[in-house]
Amino acid sequence: MVIVSELFRKRREILRFLRYIRSSGGISGTVDNEEFDHLIGLAKQSRAFGGPLVEIGTLFGLSTQALALGKSQEQRLYTVDKFSWNPIGIPDWRHRQLTNNNLQYLIRDQNVCLVEASNVDFYRDWSNGSPSLVFIDAGHSYDAVKVDIDWAVRVSAKIICGDDFCYSGVRRAVEEAFQHRYYLTGGMWVHIDDGTLEGNKEQALNENT
Repeated sequence: MVIVSELFRKRREILRFLRYIRSSGGISGTVDNEEFDHLIGLAKQSRAFGGPLVEIGTLFGLSTQALALGKSQEQRLYTVDKFSWNPIGIPDWRHRQLTNNNLQYLIRDQNVCLVEASNVDFYRDWSNGSPSLVFIDAGHSYDAVKVDIDWAVRVSAKIICGDDFCYSGVRRAVEEAFQHRYYLTGGMWVHIDDGTLEGNKEQALNENT
């Protein structure tokens, strides 16, 4: 009886996950098709800087896959999540298990490290130099995004980007930090700290063609 109950519960969770993926365009719960492709291009561009990549807010690991597709094998990608929230209401432990399963081949073969921690704890323990890219997609309040951007600037990340510019808190934090020195691709915002903005936007687009 316990086994049957467990099977039904797993089935409900899988169906919820599939419905969520379907409703968000079939690519991810964090980025749409255009943004997914642009993330690949940005990760390719990050190769020139040589440092690790950092993703704040793994969720189900789908934007992680875009970053892993673009980066070099030598670059380490740290993807960070507390697993304290997900949009389909599955338990934290199941969310953690699902994401870990989704990323298992990248963890094994593509130099990806899944870190279970808060952003603040991760920042406190960071000792790996300047990231080539930081992708921010966790909390969307002004205070949460400001903490993430401030850390990325403090450690001299070359590419600082994030999703969900439509949120007023995200927009305010980005505009306050970078003023006009960023561009938008769909709901994604991108700041690149090397040369002219338009040139870098064009390069990121070309990297994925």
